[in-house]
Amino acid sequence: QDAANFNVLTLEDRLLIDTAEGIQTLRSVVNEVRPKLLVLDCWVRLVQISETDTRRIAEVLHQLRKIRDDFQCSILLVHHAGKNSSNKRAGDRLRGSGEFHAWAESILALKMDHNGKVTLDCEHRAAESFQNLPIVLVKENDGLSVKAVSHFPVDQLTPQKSTSIEDSVLNLIGSVKPTSLDEL
Repeated sequence: QDAANFNVLTLEDRLLIDTAEGIQTLRSVVNEVRPKLLVLDCWVRLVQISETDTRRIAEVLHQLRKIRDDFQCSILLVHHAGKNSSNKRAGDRLRGSGEFHAWAESILALKMDHNGKVTLDCEHRAAESFQNLPIVLVKENDGLSVKAVSHFPVDQLTPQKSTSIEDSVLNLIGSVKPTSLDEL
């Protein structure tokens, strides 16, 4: 929407959300700014605890859930995948404790193959997941955006001219065989 509604806040001192002081600082900032989306980038820079300390991770994630609920904001927590995890589902690729997967409502995971092609995987708690959606970074006007280039696996991609969402919907509708009431 409007760039005036987009704020990037940085702190001079490192914010550690695994401490009472860090959580209080984060709560104060969220209370003052009232973001719709809070992006925490990245987990490993925001905590001192081990990524495998399930109990402590659960405590920190509980505090983040309370912030989400108390201030009615979404939280995007950036975390990294474990090594040699590209063949796993998005949630199973997260490094460290399984608490991250359990906490998340949605998980978006990017992966790049050896040819530099990037795909997106998505898991959502209440919706069907998808994997291997090819995406590209496209320059538009004064900025960059991410575009899905096809719903086919990367190795089946052929460069195509992007179609509008309206054309895509019309093409989909046109490809469906009409069903009679008797057939339903």
